Amino acid sequence: KKDANEKIKEYQTNINILLSDVRMKESRLKFLKETEREKEGYTKSVKTLLIECEKNKELSKGVNGVLSNLIEVDKKYQTAIEMTLGASLQNIVTETEEDAKRLVEYLRRNNIGRASFLPITAVNGKKLDRINNNNNGVYGVASDLVKYDKKYQGIILSLLGRTVIVENMDQAISLAKQNNYSFKIVTLKGDIINPSGMISGGATPTKTVNILGRAVEIKELEILVQNINNKINIIENEQKEYEKSIQTITEKSKEFGHPIYLISDE
Repeated sequence: KKDANEKIKEYQTNINILLSDVRMKESRLKFLKETEREKEGYTKSVKTLLIECEKNKELSKGVNGVLSNLIEVDKKYQTAIEMTLGASLQNIVTETEEDAKRLVEYLRRNNIGRASFLPITAVNGKKLDRINNNNNGVYGVASDLVKYDKKYQGIILSLLGRTVIVENMDQAISLAKQNNYSFKIVTLKGDIINPSGMISGGATPTKTVNILGRAVEIKELEILVQNINNKINIIENEQKEYEKSIQTITEKSKEFGHPIYLISDE
């Protein structure tokens, strides 16, 4: 059994732990939102074009956004997808070829630089229909392992429909041989075997700004921060109720003229 002071101290400790946690998460959230707003991590031309599109309604007509913001990828596959897509992550998705043409002309006219566009009406792809596989550790075709709006299916299949994600390099080599190097294979660490037989890989740079996972992380952190703040409110209310009940007991003990020793039931 605990005395009242100990119980109040316990409430306070729990609140402080949660406050410290929520401050860390809020600080990360603020950083991510700022980098998203400032378009950090994108090439200069893409960044400039996105900022201009936000200011100019006419220019942004038919612009769906950057590919990295239009797909959701499980943390497990993030490196693999990032290495597979490479520069395509910064491609701008437009409704039609005409929209892409208008933006290309804008870049040229203002001497902003180059960018690549993926018009929904023009980009299509096919998914691998069969994979010869006697291995464990083959997770599947990359296009099946990302979440996206149905309208982008053609684009996603063209970029990821002929890529298979596997656990490690041994499985990648084995799978490539079994399928006569007929599609791209990428490991969880981001090493790639291309259909030509060329292998690329090594250390992937650690980045403070990850454009692929950023939108998802912002969403997750917002929910976590909300949940922790709710917990803090609940504990603070419990503490207030507890202190009120103690006050009532103390006042009653004064009425009776003898002390009442306060203990909690825990």
